[in-house]
This record gives sequence, structure tokens and C-alpha cells, in this order.
Amino acid sequence: VEGMPRSGRSSTDENNKKVKNMVIQNRQASVREMARELEISREPVRMILMDILVWSIMNLLWRISKEFYLIVLWRIETIIMHHRFYSERNEYHRSITLIASLQLLRAVKDLMEG
Repeated sequence: VEGMPRSGRSSTDENNKKVKNMVIQNRQASVREMARELEISREPVRMILMDILVWSIMNLLWRISKEFYLIVLWRIETIIMHHRFYSERNEYHRSITLIASLQLLRAVKDLMEG
């Protein structure tokens, strides 16, 4: 059944919480140790740690300078859109990605002027 947790496996939210708690308890814990304890592969642990790091940095940037935060956010989104555009083979999806990029650029410009 779709959307139902599988028996014997932790949900993504549970793993996120567990990794965050592990980092708080032991900042020296390795990805391998965390993966072993959670009984998952190392890649999801790496992704969770990257997510924690990115959100921590963005939170700090927001508190320091909202303008700089918006510039960094715009740059990250631009990189993502650029990657999607050049990795997409379908012309329709390329045009949608280009439109989304332009809308994002306009929104950031409006926020900075605003």
C-alpha cells in the first residue's frame, strides 16, 4: 500500500531526527557509525547531514543579512535550474525549467527592491 511505512524500516523523518540527535550527542561520529547504528546505507546519512548543514548556513545568513541570504538562495536555485536545464532531453521540460528560472529571478529581484 502506497504511503504506508514498510515493516522493519525506519521512515525518512525518523532517520532525520535520529541523525540530528546523533550529531548533537557526538559531533565526532562518522557517517559509517551513524549508518551502522540506523541500519541504513551511508548515502542517506550523507544527504541528511548535508541538509542539516545547508539549513544551518542559510539560517545564519538570514540572521546576518537578509539581502545576502537572498543572493545566496538565488545562486543555489540558479545552479539547480541550470543543472536541470542541461540534463533534460525533452524540449518541453527545458522550456518549463527556463520559465521557472525567470520567475525565480523576478521574485528575488522584487524582494530585494522591496
